[in-house]
Amino acid sequence: MSQSVFKLFLVHNLTEAYYQLSEEANKKFWADVVANTDAAGAKYLVTADAHWCNEAYGIWGIEEYADIQAVQKDAAGHEKIQQTRYIKAESILGTLLEGVEIATVDFPNPVYELWLVKNQANESWENLTSELRDHLFALNGALIEKYGGVNVIICETTWSNEEYSYFGLTAWPSLEAEQAHERELAKIHWHRYMYGKKILGTPTA
Repeated sequence: MSQSVFKLFLVHNLTEAYYQLSEEANKKFWADVVANTDAAGAKYLVTADAHWCNEAYGIWGIEEYADIQAVQKDAAGHEKIQQTRYIKAESILGTLLEGVEIATVDFPNPVYELWLVKNQANESWENLTSELRDHLFALNGALIEKYGGVNVIICETTWSNEEYSYFGLTAWPSLEAEQAHERELAKIHWHRYMYGKKILGTPTA
């Protein structure tokens, strides 16, 4: 696979072993994490603080790698510095959905909406005609635009895992805009057709 690979990482929490590190060991650990990521050529698309909206995930983000070999190099580096001993996390790999380009966010202090679509049977969706499916997607897109949102990225993930089909990132100019969009989705019964989960976040820096 020579195309860019995107890694969604979801940090649950720091482990007890992390809290036992001395100040010097703590600084070295984070320096090693940064050096490892740099060595793999990874680029951060976004990192978000989610502590304020849930207890399952503290930090999440999306990184871009040149290819799958770079991802594997990064994973080997994590193992070398025993990263999983100190950070409890999970990750999902994806590639850009065909025809999708990465968008930029030009408004300050965005609220990020990370969404993941589950890979499971959904009779309600399967029973829709292709025309109705296209209509729902177009309507959702129009609603995102109506409330000032920006779809930053959409990735296909079925090749890397069996739990999720897609993950994506939408940026909103405010929490109120995200909430208004969600109310509109309820009116068209969006969640009858889309099984998944959503995690909000705000920029870490």
